[in-house]
Amino acid sequence: MTVPESIRILIQRLDLELDESEQAANRGLELLQSVISVFSKNAIMIRYYAYFNNVLFFVNLSRNKIETIKESLLSENLTTQLIQETGEDLSLMLGQLLETKIELNRILQILD
Repeated sequence: MTVPESIRILIQRLDLELDESEQAANRGLELLQSVISVFSKNAIMIRYYAYFNNVLFFVNLSRNKIETIKESLLSENLTTQLIQETGEDLSLMLGQLLETKIELNRILQILD
C-alpha cells in the first residue's frame, strides 16, 4: 500500500510550520539577549527565555518523530489502520504546533 497524498501534504506542512516556529523562537531569544542582560532578575523575561528554549526542544522532538513516522511509512507492512493512526498523530502534532505559533507570535509582539 502506498502513502496517501494527504499524509505527504501534512508532513510538508509540518516541516514548514516547524521551520517557522524555530525561526520565531530564535528571533525571540535574540531579542531577549539584550533585555535579560539589563533585567537579569525579571521573572517574565526569564519565563519567555525558557519558553523559547522549550519551543526549540519541541521542534527538535517533532522533527525526530516525523522522521520515525516517515520510516514506518516505508514499511512493506503498511496497513490502512497504520495510515489512519499516522494521520491522526500528524494532525495532533499540527494542532499543537499551531497553538505554539500563536503563543510565539503573541510573545514576540510584546517584545517588539
